[in-house]
Amino acid sequence: MSTQTLEKKNPTDTGVCGTNSGWYRHRKRHEHPCDPCREAYNSERRKERGGVRPPLKPCGTTAAYKRHTTHGEKPCDVCKAAHKAMHAEIRRAKGIPERVDPQALIEEIEFLYHCGEGWARITQATGYKPSSLQTRLYEAGRADLYTAIFNTQPGWVGN
Repeated sequence: MSTQTLEKKNPTDTGVCGTNSGWYRHRKRHEHPCDPCREAYNSERRKERGGVRPPLKPCGTTAAYKRHTTHGEKPCDVCKAAHKAMHAEIRRAKGIPERVDPQALIEEIEFLYHCGEGWARITQATGYKPSSLQTRLYEAGRADLYTAIFNTQPGWVGN
């Protein structure tokens, strides 16, 4: 066997540190890229963008909401509204029911309970699992209503 065969490099190891391909090699190996490779990669990205960063998104977008929270700021009202609208759309797309005002939910539960409906019908009508219903009632300070509906001592109910 010749020494040339022993010294043969891995054919897939083409990246050299300090280059864009070196950065990709680090990422492929699940390594943190070294500083020279990171700088080469960032330089390449700057060339693609023409040397300028894209402008920041204005307030009233989810990107601006994220920017506020990343910088440790309290998001402004328009950014909160955009963030809330985005999550409402996600919940709608997944078929998750919209959040209900807690007081309106408790009034509905009390009405159903006083009409003689059982816990199965109440959970079906409200769209909540028993454990979620328990959480909502406890948060509202109505553990007594939960106990009356489920005819048990307060405790977590299986789903």
